[in-house]
Amino acid sequence: MHEWALLLFTLIMQAAIGGMCMLWLFQIKLAKTVGPDAMFTATKQPLIVLAILSVFGMAASTLHLGTPTHAFYTISNLGTSWLSREILFTGLFILGVLVTLYFAFKNKRLSAGLTLLTALIGLVDVFVMSSLYAHTFVNGWNSMNTYASFYGTTFILGSVLVASFMSGSFRTDGSQEAVQLVIRYSFFMAVIGLVLELVFGLIYALAIPAPDSIQAVPALTILEPHQATLLIHYLLAIVGVGFMGQLTMTRSAKNPTQTAYLALVVVVVAEFIGRYVFYTLGA
Repeated sequence: MHEWALLLFTLIMQAAIGGMCMLWLFQIKLAKTVGPDAMFTATKQPLIVLAILSVFGMAASTLHLGTPTHAFYTISNLGTSWLSREILFTGLFILGVLVTLYFAFKNKRLSAGLTLLTALIGLVDVFVMSSLYAHTFVNGWNSMNTYASFYGTTFILGSVLVASFMSGSFRTDGSQEAVQLVIRYSFFMAVIGLVLELVFGLIYALAIPAPDSIQAVPALTILEPHQATLLIHYLLAIVGVGFMGQLTMTRSAKNPTQTAYLALVVVVVAEFIGRYVFYTLGA
C-alpha cells in the first residue's frame, strides 16, 4: 500500500470537516445555557486544532501531487475532473476555517454564519472526495459504500474530537450541564457515523459489484487477507463510540474528559485501520 499521503489527507480533512459541523451545532444548542465568553473559551481550542489539521491535510495533499504547483494545473478541469473539484472545495474549506479562526479571535466569539458556511463547504468536499473514488473502475471503490464510509469517518472523528476539547473546557468552568450536552450530541453524531459504516459495510459485503474488466481481481479476493483487520476496525469503532455512550449515561463520571480523549484515540485508530484497508483495494 503506497497511498499514505492520500490516507492521511482524507482522514485529517474529514476529521476537520466533522469538527466544524460540531462546532456550529454546539454553538446553536448551547447558546441559551452558556454565556458568550465561556462559549468562546470552550470553542477556541478545538477551532485552533481544526485549523492545524486543515493545514496538515493540505500539506499531505501536496505530497500526493508531487509539487504544490501541480494543484494549479489540476484545478483547471473543474467541469470534467473530480480531482479538480476536490482541490477547489478542500481549498475553500481550509480558507473558511482560517477566516473563521481569524474573526473568532478578533471578535472574541465564534461566528455562527461563518462556521455554518465552512461546515457546508466541508460536507460538499466529503461528497467530492467520495465521488473521486466512486467514479473509478476500481472494484470496491465504485459503490455507495465509499460515500457512507467517508461520511461515517467525518461524523465519528469530528464529533469525538471536538467533544474531547470542549468537555474539558466546560468542566474547568464548572458547567456540568454544558459538558453533558456536548457529550450527548457528540455521541448521537458518532452513532450516525457508525451506523453508516456498519450498515453500508454489511450491504457492500453481501452485494459487492462484479469486477470491471480494467481490474479483473474481485474486491472479495483482495479483502480476504484483511477480514480480521476489518473486524478490528469495526470493533474499535464500536468501542470508541461506546465510551461516549457510557459518558451520556454516567453524569457522575469523575473525569469525563479523560474518557473522551480515550474514545478519540480508539476511533482514530479504528478509522486509520479502515482507511488503510480501503486503499489496499486500489493498490
